[in-house]
Amino acid sequence: MFKETGEIPVLCRNRIVGKLAIFSPEQEFMRTIERLAFDVGIETNPQRVAHNFASYTIEHADLPIWRRINTEYLFLRSDGSVVDVSGIPIDQQLRKETESDFLENPVVPKIITFLHRGRVGDVLWWGSPKSGKFRYTESRSIFYELFEEQGQRYLILHAVPGPHVVQDYLRVARDLSEYRRGWDVPVTEDELRGTPIWVCPPKSNHWVRIFEQYLDFPPQVWKVIENGEDIKGKEEILKHALEVNRKWRKVVSQARTPYERVWVGAQMEEDMARRVGFGVQAFGSCGISNTEALRRGIFDRMFGEREYPWSGNCPLCGTYNKNMRRGDRCSGCDQVYEGCGRKENDALLVRCLIGSDSN
Repeated sequence: MFKETGEIPVLCRNRIVGKLAIFSPEQEFMRTIERLAFDVGIETNPQRVAHNFASYTIEHADLPIWRRINTEYLFLRSDGSVVDVSGIPIDQQLRKETESDFLENPVVPKIITFLHRGRVGDVLWWGSPKSGKFRYTESRSIFYELFEEQGQRYLILHAVPGPHVVQDYLRVARDLSEYRRGWDVPVTEDELRGTPIWVCPPKSNHWVRIFEQYLDFPPQVWKVIENGEDIKGKEEILKHALEVNRKWRKVVSQARTPYERVWVGAQMEEDMARRVGFGVQAFGSCGISNTEALRRGIFDRMFGEREYPWSGNCPLCGTYNKNMRRGDRCSGCDQVYEGCGRKENDALLVRCLIGSDSN
């Protein structure tokens, strides 16, 4: 959380490479608050942004658990790399923002190993528990199911949010020893976050039959996974996410600071909620929502945002407006200017315009 003294360290040890990384005060401040579940500034690939947004919308939806199961596909390419649907290798997508990121990133090479060496029907289970240490208010169980068709090996992952704490997951990891192969069983929370469990179900037994014995989920969760309803649900949400991303892409490209990214992320969350009929929770298995971060005013407290007139091209319609103040409307598209926390002629703050329904 934000320190009232405002004293923020500018040095942070990178646990992956063992070197010191220097961060700007804004970057370091972002590392002291709850992890943003969806950060519009992380990705530049439009398709990847849309997929991330769809995944986030599902996992943080204000709905029952069985309607919040997210799915993804991972493919093994001929060069040995593992890519997602956007074609980007997964080991090039690692987030390195928080302590939990550094603990969880070692899972990625193990996923790659599993896809290379696993048997069709095997499952890799990885659990990120509900934790006060990392301010995660929910757990997340991810099941990586291995398939092969016409020589193409791929994984379908099912990510299920839940109430499980560290000891729950450590117990499951220990109890699965009958079916386990691969890496050592984790015995601490830090080890758990970096160690998936490789499970080899008997050919006569679907992997769901095994995990429903050890993980306490409502029966609807397993039914949704077995029937492929989570896959169909993701496809529908993705259609909306692509539309929202297209609408806000120009504004996203103009975001330069953490505050600006959070603001436009909140607008995208609101836009998506109108389309799908449900909103996202303030907190969830991936961190804090943009809407909640904005509501709490954490950036205003940190950077002392003040009201300045703004002149520039509207990021939605392109019309030039001069000396806009809070409550003024764009002369081109009539959208409301909410107020910028930057001096005139400084970089455009994307929260200048809100409430657009235009495409």
